[in-house]
Amino acid sequence: MRITFAFIGRRLAATLAAVAAATAAGGAAVPAAAAAAGTPRVTLTALPTTLVVGRSYPVTVTVTGLPAAARTVSLGLRGTGHTGCAPARVAAARLRATLSCRLRVTPGATLFAQAAATVGDRRYAGSAVRRTVRTPVTTTIAVPATLRWRTGATLRLTVDAPLLRAGTRLTVGVGGSGVHRCPTRTLALPGTHRLTVACAVLPMQVAVARLRVAVTAPAATLLATGNTERRPVHDAVAVSAEAARAEWEERTDSQLARDLAAAGAPVLTGIGQVAMWLELHTGGAGWRNARARDLRDRLLALRTPDGGYGIGRAWDAFGDGSTNPADTTYSYTIANVAGPLLLRAWLAGELPDRYLREPVDALLRAPAAPTRTPGGACIGYSALPEDARVCVPNVSFGSARFLADVARETGWEVPGLADRVAAVTRTIPELYLPASGAWPYLAGRTRPQDHSHNAYTIRSVLALDPAFGRRALAAFTAHPLWWLPATATQGSSTPYHRHIGLVQVAWTDCRYARHAQVRDAFAQISAQYSGANVALWGYRVLETCGYPPLTAVRGTIWERAGPAAAATARPRAPARPG
Repeated sequence: MRITFAFIGRRLAATLAAVAAATAAGGAAVPAAAAAAGTPRVTLTALPTTLVVGRSYPVTVTVTGLPAAARTVSLGLRGTGHTGCAPARVAAARLRATLSCRLRVTPGATLFAQAAATVGDRRYAGSAVRRTVRTPVTTTIAVPATLRWRTGATLRLTVDAPLLRAGTRLTVGVGGSGVHRCPTRTLALPGTHRLTVACAVLPMQVAVARLRVAVTAPAATLLATGNTERRPVHDAVAVSAEAARAEWEERTDSQLARDLAAAGAPVLTGIGQVAMWLELHTGGAGWRNARARDLRDRLLALRTPDGGYGIGRAWDAFGDGSTNPADTTYSYTIANVAGPLLLRAWLAGELPDRYLREPVDALLRAPAAPTRTPGGACIGYSALPEDARVCVPNVSFGSARFLADVARETGWEVPGLADRVAAVTRTIPELYLPASGAWPYLAGRTRPQDHSHNAYTIRSVLALDPAFGRRALAAFTAHPLWWLPATATQGSSTPYHRHIGLVQVAWTDCRYARHAQVRDAFAQISAQYSGANVALWGYRVLETCGYPPLTAVRGTIWERAGPAAAATARPRAPARPG
């Protein structure tokens, strides 16, 4: 009876082993019962997720659960897209065997590899992997040494693909950033396995262009390696003085004519509009006429109770929740809006002394903001002590410049004026940022202020300390970001203010009226805003360059316009006191 049971047990085990071996040979999963009965198990070590054509990767094929009688087995890989791991006989030990080899990836879109073992006359299929295959290509981009904004340049793109079949379709273009107008092209790879494309581009308004070759293939996944070229983008070559003059005159005159045609008359609501039209009219017709005197009187009527000038409305100057009354005197409004016109009127004999002296005294009474410079002074933002808690360099320097202009042009010896100008001048280096040729908007900040305020600041410094002003202007305009919109930090720095900042540079130095980015800035505001407040900046640049008054402002404005004032105001380009 014991012999019978033993015989039945051996037959059952053999049957189960045969079933398991047949199942394994077909590549299907091995049942747990069969595995327990001793069926060999074949495994493959993990491969990287993405494989590269032409590269080899270490592979280990292992078989376990071998019969005790097995001395050698055949191990290897089957599948497609690879070579290097053909079946080989290896010795078995302790019911297992291992084959180490290197799998080399051959051209193709995918790779399939499955571990396989032959034990005696039986074959066993094990674990398998399927991977995306990337074909390496080498790219090269050749870029001119100098790129200039809006000036055409030719790039040369090269793709070397020795592992791709000749005739493979490749789509080639420019990757990175900083240029445009280079469409991608799809071409067949020639027999030399090198594809070269020439591409005409226009550099964009960026500080640095970063360029590389972008290449794809519809029938393959590529691994592209190559150079990335970085080039600073310079301004376009300046036009001639004659061409610049014609461009500025045409835009300025057309803006002024468009404003008058749309409004029917100059709009005289608020100090900014009155001052603007007074400057334009007297620039063309002079001061000794009824219209100039009417505009002058309108300006004088806007004085604040202390003899200064403000903006005529309540305003939270520093955005801190405190609101200044509508009759607050602002230093910037005196120094840059009303004051220069009052000085011109006085020089023309059309303004009594008191009306020029009053705003001068108001500036001298302005509270001083703190400064770290020994013997220095910072003229406060307004007549209110609350606005003098922090120094605003552009306001302080602009106020000192106006005081210096009055002293020089009138010959007056105003008590405290010379000392105040000298004290402010001492503070010029305190907050200066030499790397950008700029000042911060507020003391305590370390980033440059926006273009508009900085150009105004440099203009004031040129008058107070010409040598320092020239260094600042040179540093500002040499910095690659000076003509870009990315450097602004002031909250009011809209595109209008950034463009006006560039125009102010030309107002400060006529040479920049020829520069492409300055002319483009004026073209941008001319396209976005319509009115005499845009034309005023063009007129100022032309005046700086010594060109005669425009036809549009030679006393003919008012005859074309009709009535002296309009009842309502039109939408205007944004403005702020400082």
